[in-house]
Amino acid sequence: MDTKSTGRPDNPKYEKVKKIVADLHDKNPTWSPRRIHIATSESILKSLRNKYPAWNESKIEATAKEYLPSKSWIRDYITEVLTPNIKEIRDSGLDEEWHLGTLIKHPIPAEAIPYILEIEDWREVQPGRGLTHNKITIRQALWIGRLFAVARTIKKDRVGRLAWLSGVAKNYANWETQSQLLGEPPRKLNTDILDMYMWTHRKSRVVMGLSLEGIFEPTVRKNSSAKKEGEKCGDN
Repeated sequence: MDTKSTGRPDNPKYEKVKKIVADLHDKNPTWSPRRIHIATSESILKSLRNKYPAWNESKIEATAKEYLPSKSWIRDYITEVLTPNIKEIRDSGLDEEWHLGTLIKHPIPAEAIPYILEIEDWREVQPGRGLTHNKITIRQALWIGRLFAVARTIKKDRVGRLAWLSGVAKNYANWETQSQLLGEPPRKLNTDILDMYMWTHRKSRVVMGLSLEGIFEPTVRKNSSAKKEGEKCGDN
């Protein structure tokens, strides 16, 4: 079977690269498979150069070719995997704005609701914190409902708790969406990498599910909202 021309990445190398393809398509839905193919190639080359600075360009380019799927593979992967998953994510409605009425379909512990309302108010007065969207989504609210009880043990002051919960909810919601985009079963959500960062407060950068583990320099989302909010408000 020609694994480069099927949307189902049987080759383990493509299994890793599909995360880059998914991220590019998600952020640039109007891009053609050809443009995504070019951007994927650039991403792999950049990662190899960062990871292996001693390698010459010939070795880097030869290695990159091993991991770069064809344009037809990318086209089929978008059509057969990403497009249906994106539709499923949108149809779920979990990324719509949260309000009390959503509790009918998406119940949350009553004790968590004051935290959600306070975080929403807090976000409104924090335009300089790097928050792109101030409104809490249903998906974020569900994560607050799961984690609000531990906020007091993480941050002792009120503002610190709100900042921590706000950032944590956004990061876990983003991670969940990314996993669903890649077709991973919702009930088998694996957050090991994110947990390591969020709960051990490691100084390393956050890897948001896009790394090519053990092969390339991880694709990283710098200055995560949880880290920025927690660090800035933890001193208040």
